[in-house]
Amino acid sequence: MIEFPFISAFLVMFVLVAVCVVAEPGYAQFDFNAFLSNQIVDENIDGVIGAEWNDASNYADIAIEPYGTAEVWTKNDETYLYLVMQFTADSNNPWVAIQFDIPSHMSTGADGAIFGHDRLGANEYLDISFGGVGSISVDEIQNGIGAINVGDSNQITIELKKPLDSGDSA
Repeated sequence: MIEFPFISAFLVMFVLVAVCVVAEPGYAQFDFNAFLSNQIVDENIDGVIGAEWNDASNYADIAIEPYGTAEVWTKNDETYLYLVMQFTADSNNPWVAIQFDIPSHMSTGADGAIFGHDRLGANEYLDISFGGVGSISVDEIQNGIGAINVGDSNQITIELKKPLDSGDSA
């Protein structure tokens, strides 16, 4: 299923960020590697980029949707995928969604994560699944850890720690 020491991943960012084990390039997408690195303890998933990311793959100037660029860090420890993304938003109240596994935009049945969505949990991370374009549901089992931080001048940082195999049917 997943081969180590790295995981190939790709992201469609801002409105939708997709992380996939196998990926093909497409609109606003980029191939990333999440190389085998050190574990990050739960307390350090706080929306602040610290020394815990020094051993991660780093990608700058990644195009995000609908516009702008982000800096992205990825890694894994054979148990968890770790992802951090930093960008400047067009407001001080953004939300970010990440889609795992299926490369099509908001694919039915895809696992995901959402950060800062006012109707689902402002300033929170939630484990979600997609039901098609415009349709998401919160997973009953919250098996990831995430944080969003809105800094000065609308600089957004999201951090995520997600099990590589959650055993979650959603």
